[in-house]
Amino acid sequence: MNDWNYFLHHIKKMVHDETSDSKKLKLWMQLKNDKRVKNLNPYHLGEFMNFKNLLPSCKNKNIKLLDHGCGGGATLCFLALKDFKDIWGVTVNFDKNPDVVKAVRNLNKFFQLIFKDSTLNRVKIYNGYKLPFKNETFDLVFSQQVIEHLEPSKKIDFILEEKRVIKDFGVIYHQVPHRLVPYEAHTKVWLIHWLPKSFYKLFFKNNLKKREFINSHLFLDWPWSLKNKIKKNNLLVNDVTYKRLSIKSDNTELKGITLFIRLLFQKIFTFPIIGNVLAKFFSKFFMLEIFIKKNIK
Repeated sequence: MNDWNYFLHHIKKMVHDETSDSKKLKLWMQLKNDKRVKNLNPYHLGEFMNFKNLLPSCKNKNIKLLDHGCGGGATLCFLALKDFKDIWGVTVNFDKNPDVVKAVRNLNKFFQLIFKDSTLNRVKIYNGYKLPFKNETFDLVFSQQVIEHLEPSKKIDFILEEKRVIKDFGVIYHQVPHRLVPYEAHTKVWLIHWLPKSFYKLFFKNNLKKREFINSHLFLDWPWSLKNKIKKNNLLVNDVTYKRLSIKSDNTELKGITLFIRLLFQKIFTFPIIGNVLAKFFSKFFMLEIFIKKNIK
């Protein structure tokens, strides 16, 4: 079990297990002091935690953050572990799944416990369109691997809502899987998604579940296309994908050709001078990481 999964295992127990508040608080303090997680900086978060360098006037406890599509709340719990106090999340529940309602309720109870606020619901279920917050509320809005699941006509509206709720000098962060990444992790295939979507679906003609997923829940962009759409809405885009490529990562969950490729590229990108040049070139074939800011003139 790698360090991130170790963290998730303990968070799941604290958030969702039926146990006393006093025991949860005790486990939380133990986790905060655990050597395996105290200095944890998960590889999959990429350059995300460097948002602090873009908000130099804010200390952790004063930065107001929104996880736009927080899912199970793992990143919010990690931020709480890192002493961020003003954390919020939204998720959707179009199917009115009772498990989602229960999970959000448990997350809110957990945050109420560790932040000693018995009434505040930090995680909200919303309609997927209008964020339930006032204009210029947050210093940081982040979204991890969400936008590729939005229909093309809704992607920019999603980002414009983020623009609405961040402060003038706030920051938006996105991780976005895209078509140019050779391995498509959702459907677990190589290169097929480079073809037109009709051919991509045809490849799964005998797999109804994956065909339906591709048709209704997977809308991959070319990376340059998405960045250009964002820039057209008076926003500045800083592509930092290349920065994570030379970082040594935890590869314990990878196998076979995927592990070989990861290790090979890590070695190449650490070469002096040329490694940085190669990282910038090959970053086009890795999951997009961008920081977005308002174009304040």
